[in-house]
Amino acid sequence: MSSQSAAITNDFDERKNSAMMMTNPSNGYTLEVGMPGLWCFLFGCFYFMAKGIWTHAVISLFAACCTFGLSWLVYPFFARGIVIDHYRKQGWVVS
Repeated sequence: MSSQSAAITNDFDERKNSAMMMTNPSNGYTLEVGMPGLWCFLFGCFYFMAKGIWTHAVISLFAACCTFGLSWLVYPFFARGIVIDHYRKQGWVVS
């Protein structure tokens, strides 16, 4: 195995297993954002409710009702970005 392909493999493995760490600068609290797509797939709008992201909780519940649950197969692809954007808007920093 060449060094370039080994570096690509290692980089892929690190991204797959790594979790995003968010830090609140006002109190130093650190939050791990790991696998939101999986949790959104399993629990749908209830995952966003648990995280306090009420806008997307209502949108995903409405979309699930309108699409007979098919939107729960699409929404998880956007869950990581939604969670990170929510915390960034509240002043959290990606660490």
